[in-house]
Amino acid sequence: MSYLVLLLVVLILRFTPWRSGFPLDLVNGWCKALSPRCQQWHPLLALATLLSPLLVLGLLDLLLAERAYGLFTLLLHVILLLLCVGRSDPLGSLFDQLRQALLRNDHQAASLLAERDLGLTTANPQELRAALQGRMVWETAHCYFIPLFWYLLLGPLGALGYRLLQRGQGFAWPAADWSARLCHALEWLPARMLGLSFALVGRFEQALGALRDYLGNWDQAASQVTTRIALAALGSPDINGAAALDQARQLLLRALLIWAVVWALISLV
Repeated sequence: MSYLVLLLVVLILRFTPWRSGFPLDLVNGWCKALSPRCQQWHPLLALATLLSPLLVLGLLDLLLAERAYGLFTLLLHVILLLLCVGRSDPLGSLFDQLRQALLRNDHQAASLLAERDLGLTTANPQELRAALQGRMVWETAHCYFIPLFWYLLLGPLGALGYRLLQRGQGFAWPAADWSARLCHALEWLPARMLGLSFALVGRFEQALGALRDYLGNWDQAASQVTTRIALAALGSPDINGAAALDQARQLLLRALLIWAVVWALISLV
């Protein structure tokens, strides 16, 4: 059923206004509601409270199992996976204005947009190109690839657990440190699996060489790992900014296709 869930989620993201996932950002709302109430709590108690929806939803999943020929379970899994999708739409609207500015060769406007929308400050067009490619890669990684990885491995609760931790680390409250540690742990393996995918669909030797540098490295942030391997897989340092964004987008789409094909083959076995 997982493949059908993924197919439905992809169709919803592609052909409906829900390109940024479920219309209500319930995960962020949950974290925002908890953080001021848990300021004096023990960090582990705050963390357990943050993850408490997993218990409730797990019980609900068990109750709905085999009812209505699995339709309720299918609907629940689709909703949960939509909740886990990142809100930035990195393969669509997030970079649209930047791309239009780069197509006009208006690097000043592109730099201002990058600083305003993405918090990126660069000194020249080459730095801007690399920074935009890297941001697109990481936004796509934590919006799509990492939740997808944990959904395929642990089901919708695995994906939701990652998203709760990823959002929880962004608030000033006792659970932030533990959320960041666990989030780093959950990003370690999928970041390197994504790096391997980049090697398969990009410049193989260069990307594989970059991947080897991180295989035994626990401390490096997943954002840096995925960005460096992706840039190694892309190459082409002399292309303009708009083409660089298109190139990064194509690399990510090919990597998504690799993951879909692999999971389809596993499902058939």
